[in-house]
Amino acid sequence: MILDKGKTFFCTLLLALASSAGLRAQSNFAATIIDESNREALPYVVVSDLRTKYTTYSDALGMVSIPNVQAGDSIMFFSIGYQKKYIVFQPQTRYSEIAMTPVAYDLKELVIRANDTFLYDLIEKAQRNAPKETTAAKTYFQLETKVNEQQVELVECYYNGTFEGNDVDKLDLKNGRIALLPFDERMYTSTEGSKSIYLHKLFSKNSYFPDSPLELRGKKLKQRYRLEYAGEYLNEAKEKVCVIDFFPKKNQDQSFEGKIWMLEKTGALVRVEFRAMNTKTFPFAPIGAADSLYDVNLFITKNFDQDQGKTRLRSIDFSYHLEYLTNLGDRKQLETSALLVPYDYQHLFTLPQFSFSTGTYEDYVKIQAVPYNEIFWNNNQEFVIEATRQRVASFIENPAVLTNQTGFRTELYRSKDLLERGYVFWNDTTDIRFKTISIDTAKYARYQLLPPVERYHIEVQLYMDVNIINGQLETLTATIYDPFQSYYYFPITEEANAFINLYFDLVEMHRRRLETLIAISKTETELLQYHSEVKRELSIASTKFFREVDRGTNPSQMENWRKKIILQ
Repeated sequence: MILDKGKTFFCTLLLALASSAGLRAQSNFAATIIDESNREALPYVVVSDLRTKYTTYSDALGMVSIPNVQAGDSIMFFSIGYQKKYIVFQPQTRYSEIAMTPVAYDLKELVIRANDTFLYDLIEKAQRNAPKETTAAKTYFQLETKVNEQQVELVECYYNGTFEGNDVDKLDLKNGRIALLPFDERMYTSTEGSKSIYLHKLFSKNSYFPDSPLELRGKKLKQRYRLEYAGEYLNEAKEKVCVIDFFPKKNQDQSFEGKIWMLEKTGALVRVEFRAMNTKTFPFAPIGAADSLYDVNLFITKNFDQDQGKTRLRSIDFSYHLEYLTNLGDRKQLETSALLVPYDYQHLFTLPQFSFSTGTYEDYVKIQAVPYNEIFWNNNQEFVIEATRQRVASFIENPAVLTNQTGFRTELYRSKDLLERGYVFWNDTTDIRFKTISIDTAKYARYQLLPPVERYHIEVQLYMDVNIINGQLETLTATIYDPFQSYYYFPITEEANAFINLYFDLVEMHRRRLETLIAISKTETELLQYHSEVKRELSIASTKFFREVDRGTNPSQMENWRKKIILQ
């Protein structure tokens, strides 16, 4: 009997241990976040696992996912205008929906008369006390476009973002990728989606966007906008948050309406929502001159945090819906949604060693300027919208989708203005040729007046991207010809083409020397020092090369340099 009891106890202990191990097992949390009052999906809600500090956002449809969640983990849901919500994760529970409760606004203590300036004074307080500090953060950007409900575009980027007060000042690209699905033998692209976001400034007028009350003061503010008090509430820091609805009195098709959340005491913004229905003012245009845009609806939401009394940007979501009329008379319903999140104000990326040219189609040009970093994307440990991860992967892997991994190499959809990569990467078959410039053109005649040395410039760069993946240094290098900074105002001859290709080989030789130094590098600092060293050596060699070969017109020096440039 004692033995049997022992056996019984032993079996029970095993079962308990097995059960405990099961509780410690990791699972994925997934749900759709909705508004409790109207059951509508809530996009871009901040969701955090408080144990692991893992933070993500719900997507545009309110869907959220968190990997590697353990039983007992506390998950927090946060969105301005809603009560914070917490749940304790249990693997056996099916979380189909998470309902968030709108904040209850208090209106009892305030009576606003028709001639009361209280709300206008609040707006002007926000303007006067607008933050001026410059900050920087790792920043994530994702943009998706649908045509007739079919996804046709994905742009995903990581940047070092620079922020001045409430606004985005600039975005320096770390890595980016593009995926496009042809639709009815057309491409629908948002070639400068990130630029559209940072062009919008809260407190200054911008001709690309409708007006808002935050841009106006005094008499003009009162003439142009009607303000209504939606209510107030206390946030977690016991600060009073005032909520103001704003409506344009005239020029509705050129003005935003929306809602502002702000701290009554300081005027610091907490959240601003902008809506413009059927607006005539927007920051994009059809690439095809014969195409047209109709019924454009713009939506912008900006969220802010208070960090030690200073305001900093938490996120921007930017979307638009419109009707696209092609030159053939076809009408398409186009929807684009984008999210920009500064997610790490303590650390910045080590940016690629490369000087990007700026110009038209900036996002697309910059992403295509550099080689696709497969190691970075396959081992990405940075911020991501977890709910979209699988959808993004499936879209990119679709055989019909064109991506910057291949440089959009396809005959049917190769466009010189859009998808054709202007930058050229060195390989064993690289052959760069200048376009002939007619001697009859004004440009050619103008450059003939310059000294020969000022009539050409060849820009070839040593690209290097450094990442720490799983504790290991990973580098990607390339020799890249930059056509945006290169020019050649001489007759195009075979000697000229041989000259530029030989110079390309010279740069490649230095890149291979850099690779040998990378192999012995142990730190990121060493890698950057070696790159700087090789770049300096290349500059010295380039000066000598250009002087001696004289644009390829000196055959003996060309031959001497061919012997020096050894590619193994």
